[in-house]
Amino acid sequence: MDIILNESDPDGLHFALDTHWLAAAGVSVVDWIYKVKGRMKIIHFKDYAIVGGAVKIEDVCKEFAEVGEGNIDWPKVIDACRDIGVEFAIVEQDTCPGDPFDSLKISFDNMLKFGL
Repeated sequence: MDIILNESDPDGLHFALDTHWLAAAGVSVVDWIYKVKGRMKIIHFKDYAIVGGAVKIEDVCKEFAEVGEGNIDWPKVIDACRDIGVEFAIVEQDTCPGDPFDSLKISFDNMLKFGL
């Protein structure tokens, strides 16, 4: 992504980062939001949960989570989005632990708690 960011025309290529996949890649979600300042009006809000209390990295269980129910620092992400002028957040839930509408409500309620 660094190459695409640095080698592309800022007026011709904009970003729509996905918070889950940034976290899954082991990079700072907040740092990447600031990296694309001026080139992102839409962001995908998706949470990332590490579950199971594994001791060894190969035993770690990672899964999709409702926004606010995983390991992403949402207050910092939201502040960064506001700082760079993100206009829209799209909540995305690839898989749900139960009924998709329950997951949607959990994400929605948590976003309200975050002041969105």
